[in-house]
Amino acid sequence: MKKLNIILCGLAACSMMLTSCLKTNNEDQVVTESFGSCFSYNVNKSTGDITISKENSMIVKTNYTALNMGVTVGSLSVNGMTLPSAEFKDLKLQQNNTGWMIAEATAIRPEVKGFDEATVPMFNRVRIASLNHMTEYNGSYLAGYDRALRLDTDNEVIFVSPVSTWSTGETVVNNLSDATEPLFKSSKPIYLIKLDTEKNTASITVHNAVFAPGMENRGLVIEFRDVPFTLDGTGRVTMRRTDAFDPYYDKAPNPAFPISNLVCFWDFFTGIQISFNCDAKGGSYRVSADLPFNFGYEADKN
Repeated sequence: MKKLNIILCGLAACSMMLTSCLKTNNEDQVVTESFGSCFSYNVNKSTGDITISKENSMIVKTNYTALNMGVTVGSLSVNGMTLPSAEFKDLKLQQNNTGWMIAEATAIRPEVKGFDEATVPMFNRVRIASLNHMTEYNGSYLAGYDRALRLDTDNEVIFVSPVSTWSTGETVVNNLSDATEPLFKSSKPIYLIKLDTEKNTASITVHNAVFAPGMENRGLVIEFRDVPFTLDGTGRVTMRRTDAFDPYYDKAPNPAFPISNLVCFWDFFTGIQISFNCDAKGGSYRVSADLPFNFGYEADKN
């Protein structure tokens, strides 16, 4: 048996600009989800060079009757050309025990309106990853949705994702001078990431923030702004800011919690990891959190 414990976090569904609907077509049960604010980036397999596309959209269709998925990507750049709307159909769901729905297909050519089939590139492999999660926040259950797409051609690997994500997990706080024993752990903080692809910076907002003793159960919302990010060839965003800076609280910089040595990884297909130093309440602390999107999922070990 597989269990999904409802201990995950919501909060960012609106920021991901998701709309969805359930349709019944010829007795098939199909859910259609539209993500209006996405980005993609291309990795050259020969050189490793990365090119980012800043204006994408993504429509994901899940057919629960036929057990397949489809995806339509708006403004997809591939092999030096831009496909205005590329639709990949009938990717078969793959059995797995991760909590994700994974659909894959090989040797697939998308449908592109207005393009002759011979001019549309063939893709060696297409992979859709889909995960819904939920958490309790201020007495309400809030849902979130993570979707990621990987496309492989002979020359490129292409990743497509919404510009926002969030997750929760276990946040650990240590004394900076002695990291042998944690001061405390908490699963209450919720971490929301939003990328600005024009500036190549990210904002990281922490709801129910816990950085130091005495911050527990205060419901603080702290934001780290203007964190530079880079991309790699595996579908991962790295956010890093080593200098000391004041995080935002109540829409203004707050010098009471200076942050430094911030490193955050967002893997489209696994989740978030973050760590940073914080000076607060007369002490110096190291805060770290492992935030898998499938936090709370227990796969059958038998």
